[in-house]
Amino acid sequence: MKAILDEFLIQIDLINVNINGGKPALKKPLCLLLLISKFEHQLIKENKIRFTDIEKELGELIITFGGRPNKSGPKANQPFQYMNSSKFWKLILPSGVEMTHKRDLSIKILRDQETFVQLDGEIFEMLKTSKEFRAIAADFIVKKWWPETIQEEIISTLSLPIYMPFSFKPQRNKEFAEIVLSNFRYRCAICGFNATFNKHHFGLDGAHIKWFSQNGPDHIKNGLALCKIHHWAFDKGAMSISPDKFTIEVSPLFIGRDSKSIEIIESFNGREIFPFKEETPDEKYLKWHQDFIFLQQN
Repeated sequence: MKAILDEFLIQIDLINVNINGGKPALKKPLCLLLLISKFEHQLIKENKIRFTDIEKELGELIITFGGRPNKSGPKANQPFQYMNSSKFWKLILPSGVEMTHKRDLSIKILRDQETFVQLDGEIFEMLKTSKEFRAIAADFIVKKWWPETIQEEIISTLSLPIYMPFSFKPQRNKEFAEIVLSNFRYRCAICGFNATFNKHHFGLDGAHIKWFSQNGPDHIKNGLALCKIHHWAFDKGAMSISPDKFTIEVSPLFIGRDSKSIEIIESFNGREIFPFKEETPDEKYLKWHQDFIFLQQN
């Protein structure tokens, strides 16, 4: 079964993710994670996965983790249809309906009970029977397409099995983090948080502006020193930094419900970031974050 898993991971790695202006749509990976979650909770009994069984949940996942809001909605139909380009995914349509990769099939057709997806038989049995391999596949998907700050939230939201290898645990690039933190004098670029614990700096990350998973380099110009909460808010798109003025922007979709949340997030809107020591964050990375991560009004 290990060979089946290896082939499945290779096929996942080859998934054609639609890229619009440099920002990949993460709908297909979310669709796969949702299915792994359903296997984990024994909600998939037969190798016939219908769109109506995943439509609502997948749409919610796409809104939360798939990118900026879209006026036309999350379009959960797209990964269900276009994952058919992968070897492990076979979309069966009602008699007389032809498959196409040039246009979206109608929602009516996708909701038809004669429409369903069949996974490769061996992969279906593997996901159905092996918790270990479900965990490995979920771990691979989450780490390939999302930064660390978002990975844990996805795993928690879907109650995914957790892969915990005993022999190897990837480590953060300490050199990158140290250089970035030094450039901001070991304080959060947004709030100025600066603390030590047991003679080590505490609660600060050397954060990538352009995500490492999206080929953002381990370079000082692609880094910000951020405290834990502002790192999370930055990666979630609740906050950003203007490429030209280095001022903090808070998403209008963020709503503080008490004085503390307003103080921690909303109050920084329009303020300048804390000054860097030597290297200026590169405008192209900040623009990438503004264009593809920062959540603005529809």
